[in-house]
Amino acid sequence: MKHSKIGMDFFLGISIPIYKKIIEMKKNNQIYTILATSAAIFILSCSKRSNNDNEVTESLEFTLLKIDPKQIQKNNNKISLFSNSIKYTPLETHDSILVGGIDKIVTQNDKMYLLDKMTETIFCFNRDNGKFLYKLNQRGNGPNEYFSVMDFNVNENEEIIIYSTNQGLLFYDKNRFVKKINLPIIASDFYIDKKDTIYFDLGRFPNQTIFKEFPKQYRLIRTIKDKIIDKYLPYEYDDYYLRIPIARNSFFVSQDTLNLIDYLNQETYNVVNGNISGKYKFTFTTNKETFNYNNSKTLNNSIFEKIRKNNYTSLSSYLESDNYIFISYNIEKFVMYSYIEKKDLKVNNLGIFYFDDFNNIPLGGHLISINNNELIAFMEPSTLINLIGGNDAASENVRILKNKLDPSSNPIIITINLK
Repeated sequence: MKHSKIGMDFFLGISIPIYKKIIEMKKNNQIYTILATSAAIFILSCSKRSNNDNEVTESLEFTLLKIDPKQIQKNNNKISLFSNSIKYTPLETHDSILVGGIDKIVTQNDKMYLLDKMTETIFCFNRDNGKFLYKLNQRGNGPNEYFSVMDFNVNENEEIIIYSTNQGLLFYDKNRFVKKINLPIIASDFYIDKKDTIYFDLGRFPNQTIFKEFPKQYRLIRTIKDKIIDKYLPYEYDDYYLRIPIARNSFFVSQDTLNLIDYLNQETYNVVNGNISGKYKFTFTTNKETFNYNNSKTLNNSIFEKIRKNNYTSLSSYLESDNYIFISYNIEKFVMYSYIEKKDLKVNNLGIFYFDDFNNIPLGGHLISINNNELIAFMEPSTLINLIGGNDAASENVRILKNKLDPSSNPIIITINLK
């Protein structure tokens, strides 16, 4: 693709230096590396409601998944072991449609919505062919504009709902502002159900404006419009928590049940009818001590130092379908991957990468979401071009695709149909 010259300071809301940075990032794209693990079982859990100021108290017990990064099963990295097919869909690219990065993907009906945090823009494409449909960029200080996109979702009416820190939720029908729910909170993610009940993952952010006993606060709240109905997972805030990067995409729905992931505590929870229960807890054999909100401050601070120095193995992504769990975790300076079969909690150790044996190439994509039983990933065109290279064993489909790609084009969406 040839990029036209731009004779102005800003191009569609993207400054020239940022525009050039996007192109440079695409040219210097790096491939993720992967490894894997093994598992054990513990227990399940329950929760109960307290009359104390709408606090939901929990008795949380979990199914324990113990991960040993040193245990590798080299023959388990073929995606045909857990999938029936794979599809590569290049996104339409023009100078006016340039996706700098993908931080979240939401699929709804025949559309897919992509969040690009670099430009605070949400792009909408056709799921089947990657054709551009429209984009939402209403960043600003006006009454119907957002400061930034901390998270977004799409409701059944295909309205885009944006959470902007300390602003609350802003609803848009394509580019048309619809309404706003004012919520002066700081959160990392949110989920809104069909009854307009809203859950906020407050992560480890300070929220002294809504918690009277701050620094005592909660990691999860349930609201209806602008009113807090329930509070879950109490802990005591510490400024040190902000030194650890906040993981995004902490909510997902599996089998019509809302789930929450706490990446620092390395736990997942079910949220049903306003009650919360433990689900899975991950531990890694390479860690002598593990973080827990109930640990002493001294112990947790020492763990934070290990995280900062890349001496701590930590969960970095979690995706769950009806039959599988897909995780990634950081160990030293590497990103490792594994998948777990839910029927017997068998952990499959993949070696250094997933392998697309349908097309005879390594799978260099970043797994980002699950829609029903479709695992969705993305990769930069330069990555696919490099993976295919002069590989004569690569399928004709991907070789034809390679010849149509430009390294600086928009990302490729990968859809893996799970068994």
